[in-house]
Amino acid sequence: MICVHEIIHLFTHRYVKLTINPKAYNDYKESLTVLLNIEFRDLIESDDRGYEQHQLVRRFIADHYHKGMTVASLTEQLFANQEFCKLLESV
Repeated sequence: MICVHEIIHLFTHRYVKLTINPKAYNDYKESLTVLLNIEFRDLIESDDRGYEQHQLVRRFIADHYHKGMTVASLTEQLFANQEFCKLLESV
């Protein structure tokens, strides 16, 4: 589980280029692991619960993610959403 969780961080670091402050980027990266529960349920033994402070952001991501969406297109959609940006800033 730890390996899969860290791999999604690596993927995020490699393919998601954001010009936001490091704390917001880290909060986004940690929250994005909610996708493990959606896309990789068959590879993980238990749900990736994430950190308590990221639960609202994780829920927002899960609610706005659609099957077949790329992480890049999801990221673009999320950061165009003012509600999401305010939510991420509040973490």
